[in-house]
Amino acid sequence: MRKHLYVAGTDLATYGVYVSGQGTFGAPSKDVTTYSVPGRNGLILGVNERMENIQVTYPCFIYTNFETNMRNLRSFLLSQTGYVKINDDYDTTHFRMGFFEAGIDPDVTEKNDAGSFNLTFNCQPQRWLDSGQTKTVITTATDFVNSTLFDAKPFYRINYISSPAGGFSLMTRKGTSGNPGYVRTDITVSTTIATTTVSYIDLDCETMQAYCGDINLSAHISVDYEAYGQTSINDIADFPVLKPGTNRVGLITFGTSPVQDVEVTPRYWEV
Repeated sequence: MRKHLYVAGTDLATYGVYVSGQGTFGAPSKDVTTYSVPGRNGLILGVNERMENIQVTYPCFIYTNFETNMRNLRSFLLSQTGYVKINDDYDTTHFRMGFFEAGIDPDVTEKNDAGSFNLTFNCQPQRWLDSGQTKTVITTATDFVNSTLFDAKPFYRINYISSPAGGFSLMTRKGTSGNPGYVRTDITVSTTIATTTVSYIDLDCETMQAYCGDINLSAHISVDYEAYGQTSINDIADFPVLKPGTNRVGLITFGTSPVQDVEVTPRYWEV
């Protein structure tokens, strides 16, 4: 049965390409640092919270008009820049972000009218859930359930009202204060942002940036992190995450609320 591969939103069947999915379900490796210590048995594991990129290879087939389709396919793949969305018919609930990496070395029939080949993409380790890309607009504290085993790094867009005043904090909380498992991160936005200049603020917890279009707003925010048994720590590197289980996202306002609503894209993922 012919299956479809989609790259940057384009069905490669446009170029006569169909795939087999044996490379679809691979998993990345963890980036682990080990140390050998004299006098101690075994290896000591370093703390490293990251995974390596993964190469995903799709066995592909072009059944007709091979020369023209292959030429157009090459042009399309090499015209893409940066990471692009990659998904297929074998796994309809996830997608990857990757870029075309390896060359194409086809095995062509005698008449040059059909051929098989591999397409290899260098992909981020995450298999992103389609459901994690759904944007939820909140105007009051709202619970988000992360059903995966991995911390998700959400994307927040804070929309201002037309005549705002006052500052505010965006709270992301897991658990109840004073109990094991409690983690809370507040992103506090100062009152110095001229809302006549920006009508919204984007907070990207993956890249740890705040901006409006091409305006860098990181200097106008602070991040306070607090976990069970810890005092609050101010550190821009502690952007909030949505931990496995139920997390609450809401606003803490100071004075008249300047916020109209908050758009939350959780960005859940698995491997």
